[in-house]
Amino acid sequence: MKRPAPSDLRLPPCEGPLPDVDRPLTREYWKGTRRHELLAQQCSDCGRVRWLPKPMCPRCNSFAATWVSTGTTGTVFSFIISYRGFGAYWEKRVPYVVALVEMDDEPSVRLMTDLVGCEPNEVHVGMPVSVVFDDVTEEVTLPRFGPV
Repeated sequence: MKRPAPSDLRLPPCEGPLPDVDRPLTREYWKGTRRHELLAQQCSDCGRVRWLPKPMCPRCNSFAATWVSTGTTGTVFSFIISYRGFGAYWEKRVPYVVALVEMDDEPSVRLMTDLVGCEPNEVHVGMPVSVVFDDVTEEVTLPRFGPV
């Protein structure tokens, strides 16, 4: 069976809790997802790319940072298959996969995400994946990942 390309996936409506996209520390990240771009902070002084966003660089203690693209492809670094839904949204989707994806263009960035477009028993460490942007509302776009 041929898998659909990640851009062709039709995701079910998101009825789960949504992130606060107006928090000062993550606002630029969420603006990027609305443009279908993944971003991470980069220290303006030492150049370290960091995820999760932080007010201060853990390497040089600088407060100056910009946002850079992490690319759209990655590799499954680790994962679990959940057979229990935590809340009504996830109960409808068991079993589902929660994965830690290491970004190809920025290996220091690992994103926690759910995997879509494949069966849980097909997932493995080292699996190549690409982002699937899920426009759940006019304000919120969630990055999910699916097989390449």
